[in-house]
Amino acid sequence: RVLFRSWFRVCHCRLYALFRLSAIAIAAIVGFGAELWRMVTADTIALGDLLLLFLYTEVMVMARAALHSHHELAIAMPIAIAIVAMGRYMVVSSDHNALHQMMYAGAIFILVAALFLWKMRVRLTGWSAGKDNAD
Repeated sequence: RVLFRSWFRVCHCRLYALFRLSAIAIAAIVGFGAELWRMVTADTIALGDLLLLFLYTEVMVMARAALHSHHELAIAMPIAIAIVAMGRYMVVSSDHNALHQMMYAGAIFILVAALFLWKMRVRLTGWSAGKDNAD
């Protein structure tokens, strides 16, 4: 009976994780398709459009990697994707107001600091919610 409860809990958690990751992947695929359709119908492609497609691809890769993992969704990968996305936004943004650029840079700094602190905590304490979170 205890073995059944343990097995049920593991299966329930895996199914819940599969549902969450599938929702993330489906949302990324729909966004990718919508952006691709918008580019085809508009008959123009801008640098921002291509960078947005790369962002959708990175999210799909993240969901795939987490799906094949036996642990929780990695913390480092979404933070790294957010850092890259903010950097790309700064490059292609038509708003070159110095205050806004400093705010974007501050957001990137906060994300980099969070990623650094997460990695240092994992290295110093040896703790992670899953093996994949250390990377």
